Amino acid sequence: MKKIILIFICVFFAACSSKTPTNQYFKNLDLRQNVQILPQITETLPIDEKAALQKYFSPWHYKTPKKLPKDIFWANKSYIKYDKFFDKSGKKHNENFINFLNNETKEENFGEISKKAITVKNSLLRNLPTNEPFFLDFKKPGEGAPFDYLANSALGAGYPLFVSHYNASGLWAFVQNDAVWGWIESKNIKFLSDNEAAHYQNQKFLAILKDNTDVLDEKNKILFKAKIGTILPYKSEDKQFLKGKFISGTGVLNFKISKENAGIFPLQFNDSNLKASISSLLGEKYGWGGFESLRDCSLMTKNLLFAYGIWLPRNSKLQGNIGEIYSFYGMDNLQKTAQIKAFGKPFRTLLYMNGHIMLYAGIVDENIAILHDIWGLKTIDDGREIIGQIALTTPFLGKDSNLIPNRNLLISRIKSMNIVR
Repeated sequence: MKKIILIFICVFFAACSSKTPTNQYFKNLDLRQNVQILPQITETLPIDEKAALQKYFSPWHYKTPKKLPKDIFWANKSYIKYDKFFDKSGKKHNENFINFLNNETKEENFGEISKKAITVKNSLLRNLPTNEPFFLDFKKPGEGAPFDYLANSALGAGYPLFVSHYNASGLWAFVQNDAVWGWIESKNIKFLSDNEAAHYQNQKFLAILKDNTDVLDEKNKILFKAKIGTILPYKSEDKQFLKGKFISGTGVLNFKISKENAGIFPLQFNDSNLKASISSLLGEKYGWGGFESLRDCSLMTKNLLFAYGIWLPRNSKLQGNIGEIYSFYGMDNLQKTAQIKAFGKPFRTLLYMNGHIMLYAGIVDENIAILHDIWGLKTIDDGREIIGQIALTTPFLGKDSNLIPNRNLLISRIKSMNIVR
């Protein structure tokens, strides 16, 4: 009898514990993480360089802010629930700190400066003027690091900005780039006159081909590392280097970048270039909103395609609504697969689902290949099977796992595809 009771107790607690959501990492992705598995790109793509640069430099063409303060200070209202968010040590932010941040934003000073500026180093854009993270409960799957809800975006050096005003301390500036509003540390920007801005944007530019490329001074000292998506003024070249002038925090500096790691903007949309770029991105850790200067899904697609002269907005929903759109409404997974194979164009077709964007990469062994920056897939117990990186997979990733129901597969959740140029 005691044995029966003991068995019952063990089964009971095992059943209860199995209902607790858990996180675990995928042991094996369904494609090799090597660009050589991808089909050769033979398409030649005409790029409208002027249109891409016009979007990129759009903040410098604002005379007044494009949105009303009530629309762009949404973070003040979203994060006032002080008992909801945690710091990096897992402690809840207190009411005094939340109120301090709200007062720091100085909404009443919106548009007070209204000047052009440029980033002088790689920078983070924040939803409130602080580097303190705002995490939700670490115990909940899909929360905690890297999901800092104050993370907005990561900007490369040389990024054009429109500056609205400073916060109360003056340590942060409220700015708009080509896609979003956010807070940037004041020390990371330099103001430009109208003439300086006009001269800057009318130059030729180079684009970064390989991620985390060394930008060198004339003595071969590393000035900074440039990410894909960064463009810098181009002046001249020799057999080994592309050269230009960079606006730094201390003045204008001469720089050079190896021709192996950069090219004239826009980069040529060809097989060798795209595979070199993708190879340098594969395996980079996932970072919500540019958390720790990493990328999320839409920041990866925005950065990568801009290097090739294709401008995208910042978030996945907006990215899924541009170009030639194919709705998958009412389609099953086989029908979606057929549509993607029939009409998808490698590296300029986006696959959209709620909260995630993927880049179609062609057909590998009769399977659809996608490039995406993904955190994980939801499991049957509301946990996560974590990928946590930029990866090549199929949209059927997880189909062989007994933890991931069919409804949670990427292909099941994809709502549409859109072709951009």
